[in-house]
Amino acid sequence: MFELVNKSLSQIVDFSPDELRFFNQQLQLRHAPKKFNILKTGNQCDFEIFLIKGCVRMYCNNDAEDDLNLGFFTENCWFCDYDSYENLKPSLYTIETLEECTYLVLNKEGKALLCESNPKFKVAFKTFIVKYTIYLQNRLRVMMATNARNKYLDFLSFESDLLRAC
Repeated sequence: MFELVNKSLSQIVDFSPDELRFFNQQLQLRHAPKKFNILKTGNQCDFEIFLIKGCVRMYCNNDAEDDLNLGFFTENCWFCDYDSYENLKPSLYTIETLEECTYLVLNKEGKALLCESNPKFKVAFKTFIVKYTIYLQNRLRVMMATNARNKYLDFLSFESDLLRAC
């Protein structure tokens, strides 16, 4: 159950088996069906997610109530609404499963305990956030600067894991 997340963490920083066990104790395993809202617009996000199996999307709605996809997340990926999480405010986004999903939840208290106990966890979490930011910057650039055909081609290259998973 924890193999994938432990591998993800250990690719950034070398953790001992005891450190990984302590990390795993802070995680909650969850399963969700297709079309399940892990986070709904208006709710505060007080957790981070590591996706073990499945595919999710994060989206908001424009004034015409159209869905605007911020991003797609597949297996072996950390994500959350970091604005809501860090600033303790209602989320502007919905996180919805696109298929049956298995994921791990790390709540704020668990993350704080990890970071206070060992600086290696701070390094790992900072790296995850940097990777997430780079992903979102690339998505934003593509959405703003390219035509529909190039957006599709970019989607195929950046989201190739998504297409294999769904």
